[in-house]
Amino acid sequence: MLNVSVKTLQRWDNQGVLPAYRNLKGRRYYTEEQYKEYMGMKEELVQDLISIIHVFSCRIYGVRKYKKKMSEDGDL
Repeated sequence: MLNVSVKTLQRWDNQGVLPAYRNLKGRRYYTEEQYKEYMGMKEELVQDLISIIHVFSCRIYGVRKYKKKMSEDGDL
């Protein structure tokens, strides 16, 4: 589901990134709620990155437009 290895899940559990529940035999397991929460964090990160990219693309567009205007006016 998460497309990560068992070792990665174990490391995340040990580091507290994605803590696992344990059954009576000590085996790790995760709930659907944990999965949704983890995927929600990733979705939020993606949305933040999209916003950052949009802002910088607008700034680049503005700089290029300004540079073109300056070169047309002969001031650059």
